[in-house]
Amino acid sequence: WQAIILGTLPESLVYTLKSGTDVVRAIGSTSSDKVSMHVSIFSFFAIVTSLLGIGMGCNDFVKDALPKSFKDFTKKRKRVANLSSLALTLTPPLAISVVAPGAFYAALEFSGTFRLILFGIVPAMMVWSGRRKGELAWVPGGDLPLLFVMAAAFTVIGMEMHAKTNITPWLTKLILRQ
Repeated sequence: WQAIILGTLPESLVYTLKSGTDVVRAIGSTSSDKVSMHVSIFSFFAIVTSLLGIGMGCNDFVKDALPKSFKDFTKKRKRVANLSSLALTLTPPLAISVVAPGAFYAALEFSGTFRLILFGIVPAMMVWSGRRKGELAWVPGGDLPLLFVMAAAFTVIGMEMHAKTNITPWLTKLILRQ
């Protein structure tokens, strides 16, 4: 879908995108009202469907974590459990978005790093730990692939930290001092 949407852009707008302009704003600012309307509709449904999927998954997760007393099969208890899990799912993000509106964008800055840790480093360390305890090796190749995955994840995290903190001038001063 990205190729279809971006393929409708005029060449002058592509150069604008290369300069770092937000894609949705750039497409929405085209001269055609129809394109602008379709971009708005597409963006709305992309956000709503994402919210519904994540919200329903989180709601079920919270419902499973509720005490057994909420899970009785009476109709009243089910309603209380459903409303409680819905409130526990929606209230914290709503409160954070009201108190600190920019927190979402700040969290997005670190979501890639979190995913690298969660899906790169942690699984490799779990396999590494399992092998040390003598459990069955599910990943072939010995320790080398695990070390490669962890090294790649740490490298990307380091590059991301370097880009966000701009530590180069500080390191240059530190090295030249000696």
